[in-house]
Amino acid sequence: MGLLRNGKSVGDVSGTLRISKPSVLKFRKGDLENIPPSKAGRPSKVSKRTRRHLAREYDAGKITTRREGQRLVQSAEVAHVHERTIDKFLKMEGLKTYVQRKKPRLTQEQIAARYQFAKDHLK
Repeated sequence: MGLLRNGKSVGDVSGTLRISKPSVLKFRKGDLENIPPSKAGRPSKVSKRTRRHLAREYDAGKITTRREGQRLVQSAEVAHVHERTIDKFLKMEGLKTYVQRKKPRLTQEQIAARYQFAKDHLK
């Protein structure tokens, strides 16, 4: 069963050789150590190259929001992806997304006090 060893599915081998699926499964069961594991799950709509490009743009600061990432992926792949999917892609590439906390702005008195502190502590 060279077809199974080359990574073809049971259905593909069954159709090609015109034999039943249970027959192909019997052959497969007897030769499992030489057959690569099957790929489970739905194939991704977005390529690895696009995911890496998205991560680079995000890491460089050219993209700051998930919406911008969504637009980048849609322009490259012409496929709709959800904003949460962008988070998932960034996580797959080793990056983390977060919402930056809002901080209060410094008052003029605080700015002046910091400036005076810095002047006082210069060499």
